[in-house]
Amino acid sequence: MPLFWFCLTALIGIFIAPFCDLPLIFWGLGSLVFLLIGILEFRYYKNKKHVFISHSIFRIPIAFLLLGFFLGVLRYQSALPYPTADNILGYVINEPTTLMGTIKYDPIRTNDFTSAVIKSESITVGNKKLAVKGDVSLLIPAGFDIRYGDRLELIGNLSKTYENDSLITRSSLAQKKVFTRLAFPDIEVVSYGNGNRIMDFIYRLRERAHSIIFNIIPFPESAVLSGILLGIESEIPEYLWDSYQASGTIHIIAISGFNITIIALLSFRVFRRLFGWKWALPSTISVLLFYTLLVGADPPVIRAAIMGILALTAHQIGRRPVGIYTLVLAAIVMLIGNPFLLWSISFQLSFLATLALLTIVDPMDRWVKTRFENHFSLQTVQNLMPVVSILTTTFSATLVIFPILFKMNPQFSTISMVANFLIAPFQPAIMIVGGLAAFLGFIIPPNINVLGIMVWPLIAFCDQIAIRLSISSAAVFPLPDYAFWISLVFSVVVLIYFSYRNIFSLSNPNNDLM
Repeated sequence: MPLFWFCLTALIGIFIAPFCDLPLIFWGLGSLVFLLIGILEFRYYKNKKHVFISHSIFRIPIAFLLLGFFLGVLRYQSALPYPTADNILGYVINEPTTLMGTIKYDPIRTNDFTSAVIKSESITVGNKKLAVKGDVSLLIPAGFDIRYGDRLELIGNLSKTYENDSLITRSSLAQKKVFTRLAFPDIEVVSYGNGNRIMDFIYRLRERAHSIIFNIIPFPESAVLSGILLGIESEIPEYLWDSYQASGTIHIIAISGFNITIIALLSFRVFRRLFGWKWALPSTISVLLFYTLLVGADPPVIRAAIMGILALTAHQIGRRPVGIYTLVLAAIVMLIGNPFLLWSISFQLSFLATLALLTIVDPMDRWVKTRFENHFSLQTVQNLMPVVSILTTTFSATLVIFPILFKMNPQFSTISMVANFLIAPFQPAIMIVGGLAAFLGFIIPPNINVLGIMVWPLIAFCDQIAIRLSISSAAVFPLPDYAFWISLVFSVVVLIYFSYRNIFSLSNPNNDLM
C-alpha cells in the first residue's frame, strides 16, 4: 500500500511540474528534507495512532507523500532540454548544418513521406567537427531506402520541435524526448549496420512477418491484421481507418493491453507445461519483452507489458495481483524514463481506459447480475453475462476517455456500443489465428497456409461492420464546447469514486462495491 500512494503522489508531481517555476535545487533539497522527516515520522508514530500510518489502506507517513510529489517535480525539471555545447539543441541556427548520425529506430514509411529518429553523433560548424548528443526527427520524401542502423550525413536547417513561448509538453515529438527536427535535407548514406544486432534482427523479422501477412491475406484485410499484430498501421486505407474511428472501434486495430494479455496467458500456460513452474515466468517475460520491441514499444504496449510482468510475478510468488496498483506502478516506471509521456495522447488513453476496466467494469457487472438474478433463472443469467460484460467494458472505457476523445474530435458516436458489441468478440480469434498464420508463413508457402484463409473472413466481417455503421447519418453528431467540461468533471468523479471503492475493498474483502 505505501508504494502505491508514494507512486501516485509522484505522478501528481510530474503533472503539476510544468506550472512550477522554482529552481531545481529547491526540489532536490526539499526531497532530502522530506525523506529525513518521513523517517522520523514513521519511527515516532510506529506504535502510536497516526491518520495515515495507522490506517490499513495507507501505512505511509505524510512526509513520504510530499517526498513523492517533490521527486515527481524533480524528475520532470531534470528532463527539460537545455541548449549546451554537447547537445544538438544548442546548434539550432537559421543556416544549413551538416549532421552525422545513426537511425535509432525502424523508420515509419507512408505513401507520402518517410520519418525516422536520428541519434546525433557529430555536427560540423564552419570547418570544425564537434561531437554532439541528442535525438533528431528526420522527415524525407517517400521512396528513400533507409533502415535501422544506417549512418547518415544530413545537410539542412535544424529547428526545434516545440515553441519557446508554450509548454514543451504540447509537442508530440517533445513528448518522446525528441527536441529537434530536420525536414527534407540533403541526405547521404555513409555506412550500414551500425545498430544493435538484436534490434536489427527484430526489425528484419517484423518486415518479414509484414510481408508474409500481405502474401496470405488479401488487401485491405492484410493491412488491418498487420496493424493488429505488428503495430504497422501506415498501410491501412484512409477510408477504413476513418470507418473504425467513426464507429468507435479504432482500438481494435491499435496494439493494446488486450494483445499483451493474450500473449502473456498463452505463453505462460504453454511454458508451464513444457518447462514447469520454475522456467514458465522468465520464459513468458522474455516473450513479452520480445513482442514489445517487435511492435515498436509504444506507450500502451510498454504499460501493458509492465503490468503483465508484475501480475505474473505476483502470481508466481503467491501474491494476489492488484490491478490498480500495478497500473500506477507501471505508469511511474515509464514516467521515470520519460516524464513527458504523461502528456502523450496514447499514454493517457491507455492509462485511463485500463483504470476504468480495473475499477468500474466488475462493480457494474455485479450490479447488473444481481438485478438479472431477480428476474431470470441462473442459467439465463450465465448466458447473458458475457454479452453484458462486452457492453459494460465498452461503456466504462468510453465514459472515462471521452474528454480526451472530445479534444481530438468534438463529436459523439451513437453507434459505438453496437459496433464494439459486434466486433470485439472476434478480436481474440483474429489475433490468435492471424498470429499462427503469420508464424506458419515462415515455414510453409502462402498457398497452403489455411490459417490465412480462416482469419481473412473474420477481419473482412469486422471491416464491413465498421464501414456500414460509420456511414449512417446518425453515426456522429457535433457537441458544444461546454460538453468537454461536463464530461471531464463527470469522468473524474466516477474514477475517484470507483477507485476509492476498489482500494477500500482490498482492506475489506467482504465489502460489496456497489
